[in-house]
Amino acid sequence: MNTDLYWRFFSLFLAVILWVIAMDGSPAVDVIQREIALDVEVVRTAEGAIVSVEPGQVRVVARGIRVQDEQIRAFVDVQGKTGSHLLPVETTSPRGVEILRVVPAAVAVNVDLPQSREVPVMVGTWVIPGQRQVVDVQRLDPRVVTVWGTAAKIAQVERAVVRLTLLAGDEVEGTFGLQLVDARGNVVPGVWAEPDKVEVSVRVPPALRNLELPVRPQLSGEPALGFAVGGVDIEPRQVTVLVPENIEFDEKDVLTEPISIAGAETDIELAVKLQAPLGIGVEPSSVKVGVQIVPVVTPDGPAE
Repeated sequence: MNTDLYWRFFSLFLAVILWVIAMDGSPAVDVIQREIALDVEVVRTAEGAIVSVEPGQVRVVARGIRVQDEQIRAFVDVQGKTGSHLLPVETTSPRGVEILRVVPAAVAVNVDLPQSREVPVMVGTWVIPGQRQVVDVQRLDPRVVTVWGTAAKIAQVERAVVRLTLLAGDEVEGTFGLQLVDARGNVVPGVWAEPDKVEVSVRVPPALRNLELPVRPQLSGEPALGFAVGGVDIEPRQVTVLVPENIEFDEKDVLTEPISIAGAETDIELAVKLQAPLGIGVEPSSVKVGVQIVPVVTPDGPAE
């Protein structure tokens, strides 16, 4: 009887022990496998180095209990390197995550140390179609900036431009950023300027009216006794008068400066400037004038 009771207690005790061991063990977990797209980072670059990576993104296959994108990095080490290289993509991952493969396993890397050259600064304006626009740049500081980038890139840069939208009569003053452009005015990417801003003060004269008017010569004095003016030739006979919208102008022709024919016995040919009121432009600003001097003929013959 006692023996039977003993074995019963022993069996119960053994069952409790086995249950405790089973409950204390780690539960079964699922291992997952994921494919992640990661940007390739560049580490240990020289100061100021310009690095390009192609392709810039790789696919990483990782396996583990818990795989999170932000805990995995893909990178290339460019310490001490310049020029073009095919470099292996290295990875880091948290404990418990295994990197199975990286596709592609290597990427093309180009490392350039920046170079520089100076380019002029210009003010560029957006012109309204059909309008003449003359910009008076009163201040531009500095007028030259240093462009930095790879040798191939900075060779494309023709000038640094301040882009402004101006209307007739506008006056603008301030600090403006620069665009680095090529000979066709296209922005060149991958370059930068020092300084990257300039001080600008500009004004745009009022809009202009274009008038086509004839030229009228001003002759002063009289030819020598027995001579007269036979005719006057002007080239060109008409000129363009540029009249600002804020100025009244109702003249019907444009006068030349006075042309002296006093005492003349032979033809006169000369270039003469045109007269225009203050603030009004004339194109061209001068004309060629030919004055014919002929003898005066009377019924009794040439006058004396």
